Amino acid sequence: MSFGEWLEANIEEGRRLIESGLEGAGSARRNALNRQRDALPGGAGSLKLAAVGACVGAVAGYCSDESHAARNAVVGGLLGAALGLSGGFAWAGRHLAGAMVHGAMAGMSTVRNQYWLEHHPIAYGD
Repeated sequence: MSFGEWLEANIEEGRRLIESGLEGAGSARRNALNRQRDALPGGAGSLKLAAVGACVGAVAGYCSDESHAARNAVVGGLLGAALGLSGGFAWAGRHLAGAMVHGAMAGMSTVRNQYWLEHHPIAYGD
């Protein structure tokens, strides 16, 4: 097998792996979203974390510099709220992300097993 043939075979195999991974992740995403149709991602939990982050950031900003305490409190509050909100959404989406990863790995595992069996046939009864 020449280098060109080897490279072409590996590129084709990689394409099949990527397609099966994307298909598995998409399927798992649809299934997970159908199960949790009524639940909003993040929801009230993200808003609570944003409020806590804003309070912590405002207090930290206020205590950091006496000459610009008000400005630092506002900036710290905004940064804390942004971090709290993004953390809340990330935490709320962890089940969906986990389902997508599991689906992608299942799809890729199937293609890898097929590839291995194509190159290592099992002869039963020999």
